Amino acid sequence: MKNIMIYIIFLFEFFPAFSEESPLAPVQLEKGYICGIQAGENIKDQLYDGAEVTVERAMGEESYSLKYIFHIQDCGDVSATTNDAGFISRISIGQGKFMTQEGARVGDPFSRLKKLYPEGKLFLPEAYYEGPEYGYYYKIDQLGFFEFDATAIMEKCGYSMDMCLAFLDGLKSSKFVTYKEQNEK
Repeated sequence: MKNIMIYIIFLFEFFPAFSEESPLAPVQLEKGYICGIQAGENIKDQLYDGAEVTVERAMGEESYSLKYIFHIQDCGDVSATTNDAGFISRISIGQGKFMTQEGARVGDPFSRLKKLYPEGKLFLPEAYYEGPEYGYYYKIDQLGFFEFDATAIMEKCGYSMDMCLAFLDGLKSSKFVTYKEQNEK
């Protein structure tokens, strides 16, 4: 029994890649791609027999869009929003087990995202608009952006931007979103 325990300790000590929090974990949040779902592809290419998918009508700028929520075993729920032609324009995930090349992941507080991506830009909502395009999010670079829970922010801050900016530093991101621009190949 003692030998087994020593062997287990040896494995975790010298092979940290098996740990979920390991810095050696593979980078899995890429531009336009999450867990096998690719922005720019037709949604029909992602649907197959046995796929667990929930479909919802999506709010957005486009005249007609649907949100497909894929229940992927090793990834969790991955949402793909389509345009009116059926092509995937945006992909998002709410689980924090995947990270960007710099080590950012869903669930990181705004203060950490600012340190990892100092060139990032915080977008705050404009009056009379709803939806993620006009919500609280931090665009890190061309890769995508991290969203924050707008309801929690409004409950805490009301309409005072000074209070909101102070509160945001400790607020954790709730979702990572990546996309493909229409002019990208």
